Amino acid sequence: MKAPLLAKAVLAPSVLLIGLCVYGYIGFTIYLSFTASTMMPVLQYTGPEAYVRLMGLNNWILSVKNLGIFAGLYIVCCAVLGLGLAVLIEPEDPRRVGVSLDLPVPDGAVLHRHRHRLEVADGPEHRPGCGRCTRSAGAASRSAGVKDSDPSRSTAS
Repeated sequence: MKAPLLAKAVLAPSVLLIGLCVYGYIGFTIYLSFTASTMMPVLQYTGPEAYVRLMGLNNWILSVKNLGIFAGLYIVCCAVLGLGLAVLIEPEDPRRVGVSLDLPVPDGAVLHRHRHRLEVADGPEHRPGCGRCTRSAGAASRSAGVKDSDPSRSTAS
């Protein structure tokens, strides 16, 4: 839907003022960096002499090295911390899957339905009559000859 002309006319002054105040001051600051300004602005253009002088200082080189070290350490520490937290929240049993995931379950496996997870168990761990165990949909439908009508208990085929 196109905005009516009146709405554009009403917003135009605000957009122009924001553009002037934000990007205008950024441009003015960049221009001042190429002048001989110190405490008060001097508008006479002197060129990139200040930057050439800055790049030659030992403090500048040390600062760039420190920036590289701290940025690298920050990235490595965040990656290690994130990986560590991901490992800590991973379930102990890698065969456990969340209910929302539609992962294939081997035929004949037993699903223990708990509050928020399905735990895949092979034969001997099945406790008949526990009320939380169901055979996987593939094995149950083939053995009974009936399609499972409850979609919440079905698994990927």
